[in-house]
Amino acid sequence: MIEKLRTTAQGRDESRIARPMNRWERGVWIDTEGFVNASPPVIQIGQKERGPLDDYCAGARSDGVKCRVSPLRRKGIVVAYVASVTGALNVAKELSRVHDWIRTETRLGQIRRLKERIDRGPGKQASEYVRSDWEEARALLRGSYRGARERFF
Repeated sequence: MIEKLRTTAQGRDESRIARPMNRWERGVWIDTEGFVNASPPVIQIGQKERGPLDDYCAGARSDGVKCRVSPLRRKGIVVAYVASVTGALNVAKELSRVHDWIRTETRLGQIRRLKERIDRGPGKQASEYVRSDWEEARALLRGSYRGARERFF
């Protein structure tokens, strides 16, 4: 019997998801395979196989973070896949949930630069909607990095 593909409203094939990743698994993936960019605020994780990234995004979506997986093409051929969390508020939500499992100095430095960028604000041309997202992101990042992690920020 052929299983019918389950799709979401966005047209994603949900049958690929083996098991949504929990917070500590996502934190480890960001730490080892990911990149945190400050401007624009984005978390990206690259992988040759799509399955683990679908699981990553399913876990992020279950925590209220928007995430998508897209193919990386070279000369029209898919060579890898990239999971992306974009926007100041989504990046802050994800980092506030997974920060306890990020250990490498490289990633902690990228997060420190992101936090400094968000503290400066979105810029003069930003709409009120974008400004409110950045304010909420700033509050999330300030509240999530207390205690032992404070020395890194």
